[in-house]
Amino acid sequence: MKLFFVVLACFIMAAAFRRKGALYDFDSKATLPLRGLLAIGIILHHLSLTYQFHECINAFRISPIFYFREMGGPIVAIFFLITGYGLSKSLQIKGTSYLSGFLKKRLGKIMPEFLILTALILLFSALTGTVSLSEAAHKMAAGYPPLLNSWFMYAIVYVYLAFYLSALISTSDCLRTGIVLSLFIALYCGVVIALKWGGWWYISIPAVSVGYFTALYENKITKILSVRYMPVCIGACAVIYALMLGHIPGSRIMAALLFAVLTYVCMRLYSIRTYPILVLLGELSLYIYLVHGEILTATKYIGTNKYLAGAIVILASVVVSMFIKRIRGFIESREFRVYSKNRA
Repeated sequence: MKLFFVVLACFIMAAAFRRKGALYDFDSKATLPLRGLLAIGIILHHLSLTYQFHECINAFRISPIFYFREMGGPIVAIFFLITGYGLSKSLQIKGTSYLSGFLKKRLGKIMPEFLILTALILLFSALTGTVSLSEAAHKMAAGYPPLLNSWFMYAIVYVYLAFYLSALISTSDCLRTGIVLSLFIALYCGVVIALKWGGWWYISIPAVSVGYFTALYENKITKILSVRYMPVCIGACAVIYALMLGHIPGSRIMAALLFAVLTYVCMRLYSIRTYPILVLLGELSLYIYLVHGEILTATKYIGTNKYLAGAIVILASVVVSMFIKRIRGFIESREFRVYSKNRA
């Protein structure tokens, strides 16, 4: 993790020595390539936990995948920051009208595929006798969902519900909504800690609040980042914090949040090229997240070389995700044609 902190810090500090220019936007178009990179990053993280990438030269780890071992929380925190940022921006622009059909639209984008994949895994497990429905229920109660690594879906559904309730309670006042949303996030963290679920359930989700208030006070943040020496100060603080990692209470949560913030700063200072492959990966990022865990498990049972397994997982995850996206697109186009015909 320290390596990634230092790399981001160097990029941020280098921005202070460039020719002065306007900061870049952090909208959905700008973050789409970033989401593609993050999707691959989360696969590399789980690969590093599944296989041993410990090759060394003079005690230096030479496998890049090794350095993703501790990057799960920070990577997912960036996803959550983007989510909170988007919710805040949309509420600021649209106000109360944003809540009209909010849950139907948001949950409709993520739930069908998630529910179908979960049902398929439960059915396959029951038919093969690997995990019964009662055992799956016990595992879920212990914080292990049937679909591998799908805890993120439960968390994001909670975030959407919490945001919707917060906006209703606060009558769409942006500041009050953010405060109530943060209280809901704190409640979530308290509950999962009390249940003794894995740290992945709560380490990164506070980034939703960070993203929300980042969007709310973005004008002030932009003024701060526009000061030439600020990137140097931010980068230097990041390096100092990286050196102190592991010696600060709650460092895992703080590291995830700080890494998400540094990524936001870097995105404001630089623009990621919208290469078609990154845009495609960004569009598939949710599906990649949902399917890669089961594919990774399959490669482990096959017993392939770890680097070959990594290539297979990435390629298969992308292909399967494209297939899922095509199916959704086909269904939506059929529904649209039926709707248009009925309207006529």
